[in-house]
Amino acid sequence: MYNLSEISITYDLLFDVLRIEKSREELQKLDDKFYANVVDYLNIKESFITNPATSNSERELTKIQLNNVKKLLLELYDRREKKIISLAIYKIKTGSEVINTESLLAEEKYLFESVYSQLFKYRSAIITNINSGKMPVMDNKTAYDTLEIKSINGKSEDKILDDNGIKSVRFIKPVPKFLGSELETYGPFDENDIASLPSKIANILIKKDRAEEMRVN
Repeated sequence: MYNLSEISITYDLLFDVLRIEKSREELQKLDDKFYANVVDYLNIKESFITNPATSNSERELTKIQLNNVKKLLLELYDRREKKIISLAIYKIKTGSEVINTESLLAEEKYLFESVYSQLFKYRSAIITNINSGKMPVMDNKTAYDTLEIKSINGKSEDKILDDNGIKSVRFIKPVPKFLGSELETYGPFDENDIASLPSKIANILIKKDRAEEMRVN
């Protein structure tokens, strides 16, 4: 792993990072401040170009260098993007909760979670309906609104209805760990546990006789 917080970013360094990323199947670990350091590097180069004291020859040379660096960064992003998408597909197909995301930068984790969420929603809206003898859902809104709550052990509880707000519930039956529509984890819950949950999730639990709403008098 390159500790880019201690090593100045250069064209050669970025070239080497890209070379290693291209040569290996798995996503490579980068310094946590990789993007921040790259932005600093680009801004320094831009400032050098716009500085009146910079000679024309230095300015043109820096422009060429900056253009080449941006091409490297785009190719590096493309390579990592493909690997992140493949990782999301692997998680969906295997249903595995043991996915190593240590090599993801913080910014890339949002991409991974978003891709996984969208692919999982459409898989649920299409293949789940087909397997139930129904036509697949093809429009975006329905695909978003028909995502199933999927428990960690792989069982689907019920469909989420589009509902906002928070409800407090008391569990009348044990409920295993499950994922919400944004991949947030809930539970596990034991009998008589009390929790404040999004209304769309609370309503499903109430409907399935797993919980009852706690009302404030």
